[in-house]
Amino acid sequence: GEIQKGIVYPNPAADVFWFQIPENAEWMDIRVLNSEGQSLISERRKSVRKEETVTIHCRDWTSGLYYLRIQVPGHQYLLPVLVHGQR
Repeated sequence: GEIQKGIVYPNPAADVFWFQIPENAEWMDIRVLNSEGQSLISERRKSVRKEETVTIHCRDWTSGLYYLRIQVPGHQYLLPVLVHGQR
């Protein structure tokens, strides 16, 4: 499906970041990919409310660019996040 815009903050992130999508969704698949396309996080949430804040912990990640891929019914969000990790 088409790619929509969401919000990620803070960006760059150090310990934790949050994201929101501007819609209600029956379900949401959350994936975080590193720059090599490897999946660090893969989880599904049911019934997400518009602008509900979802927290991702990134303290132990290696510093670098990551992609947050949020799939909802009908389309997806692809959000780059720069992480200044502890390693």
